[in-house]
Amino acid sequence: MSKIKNISFKKRKYEYYKPFHITGSISNETNNIEVIIELENGLKGYGEASPSFRVNGEKIDALINLESSIREALIGKDVRNYRQIFSIMDKYFSSPSIKAAVQYAVLDAFSEEINTPVYQILGSAKTQIEIDKTVGIDSIENMINDAIEIFNSGFKVIKIKVGEDLKKISKLSKKFTNIQKVQNILLMQIWGILLSRQ
Repeated sequence: MSKIKNISFKKRKYEYYKPFHITGSISNETNNIEVIIELENGLKGYGEASPSFRVNGEKIDALINLESSIREALIGKDVRNYRQIFSIMDKYFSSPSIKAAVQYAVLDAFSEEINTPVYQILGSAKTQIEIDKTVGIDSIENMINDAIEIFNSGFKVIKIKVGEDLKKISKLSKKFTNIQKVQNILLMQIWGILLSRQ
């Protein structure tokens, strides 16, 4: 049976290999919530929420407290009717990361049920997704070295956090003149700084 038997949330802590610095914050770790949906037939689907108070006002403990409410709303629902489950989850609009994690866990469980990858369930528009990696604020030398290491490891989209130091943007821009995506991100940083100063 493809009906939901149980939903559980687990806190997951990930430590960074070095501190990550953005404007106004330095982090050594992040805490996520793993969502596990178990079906009556024993199959499981997984999703993960990465809450950020700074980005969308979410706090991990508040999201953990939604576990019983979400479980109550979804127990007995059939993952084959995932769009109906998504509609139920729409009431959690103020908690977008947990909403997305539950929705993905539902799709993952459904994909296990029908032995079809999630990307094919969604129409296979792409077979690969290009993701980015971010360079935190640091000295120019360390940021350049981090960006080169990221680029050499295969990432073609690199976000660079520069704070409000226009000189740093200029130096980084000169170093990466041959990487258009880095150039575009640096230009967006300059634009954002100039707008915030008006």
